[in-house]
Amino acid sequence: MVSVRRLSFIHRTLFSRRASWLSADMQDQPLLSRIQRVARQRAAANDAAHDAAHLARVVANARLLADAEIVAGRPVDRHVVEAAAWLHDVIALPKGQGAPGEAARLSSAEARTILRDLGAGDAFAEHVASAVESHSFSGGVEPRTPEARIVQDADRLDALGAIGIARLWVTGAMLGGSLYDPDDPLGVRRELDDRAWGLDHIERKLLRLPALMQTDAGRAEAERRAEFVRCYRDQLLREIGIDAPTLLDRLIARGEIHARMIEPGVPTPTVADAAAAIGVDPRQIIKSLLFTDGRDEVVLAVLSGSSRVDRLRLADVAGLSRVKMAPAELVLARTGYPAGGTPPVGHIEALPVIVDEQVADLPVVFGGGGRVDSLLEIRPAEILRVTGARVADIAESSR
Repeated sequence: MVSVRRLSFIHRTLFSRRASWLSADMQDQPLLSRIQRVARQRAAANDAAHDAAHLARVVANARLLADAEIVAGRPVDRHVVEAAAWLHDVIALPKGQGAPGEAARLSSAEARTILRDLGAGDAFAEHVASAVESHSFSGGVEPRTPEARIVQDADRLDALGAIGIARLWVTGAMLGGSLYDPDDPLGVRRELDDRAWGLDHIERKLLRLPALMQTDAGRAEAERRAEFVRCYRDQLLREIGIDAPTLLDRLIARGEIHARMIEPGVPTPTVADAAAAIGVDPRQIIKSLLFTDGRDEVVLAVLSGSSRVDRLRLADVAGLSRVKMAPAELVLARTGYPAGGTPPVGHIEALPVIVDEQVADLPVVFGGGGRVDSLLEIRPAEILRVTGARVADIAESSR
């Protein structure tokens, strides 16, 4: 995965080289210029969240992501990327109208027509149209090419960070919704509804985006922007006098997970401290550790807090070539919780979970509660039910 520091180096390096590759590509600039003019003309009628400024930001994001892919040794057609980024919203239906993904499908067909009218070749037009169709979050079309993956990430980046929050409120106003539900701002006792309540959109979509990014550079930037969104959400909640519940809190409140949250009231840095604080056997204290294969695959290991993971065994059970501990930023992005407070259930995405045999044999266990100062009381059988986890011998101490 490309780090944020590495991305900064890539951006500086590529911007210094940009003139050299532009000169070789000048023959395509007239076509791209005409595509840009058409896209800007069409966007004049769009809402403020999908206007020409949005297109320009997505194009800028796409260029940087394409540059990062090329520096990493992965070939990308920049012209396809830029054309698709300009044309991805060439048909923008009023928010709330049309089936999921319909605007993307219509934009794909329209992009194909526009490109042919401008004299582009059929292969180029099809390549661009494919990238346009798969950019939509609601459409659920899997991008099939590097260019499509870049355009999808570039568009999703514009839904995060400061600009993403601004677009959230613009869209909420168009839908006629309110800022938040005053009786239940974070949907602890109800289903999230981002058409009615703008704040719901942060949990329902925005904070899920980093885990859905297709490129390393896109994921790194999405994680940075998502952290800004979290800070904004938490500040908003403080201003209306609300403590921010986690997704796990909401799932427990709705009865979707049968468990109980415990606040020990004292620091619990060790297994012995945690057991003493709540008066249980130390063997009942568990930990949930996220491992990665170094690429896109992850697995959550749930085992006794005093045990060590047998990484070779875990990799074998998970069907991975190797595993290593996931860095803190990846833990937060894939689970929704900080390292050190990760619960065995209630993650923002469905994760493969392996529960150690020793844990599975216990009647009740106590693990991370989603915060570093809370614990979750839960039956191992409930962990298996909620996550579909497998039980295996993955602890060194049990071998």
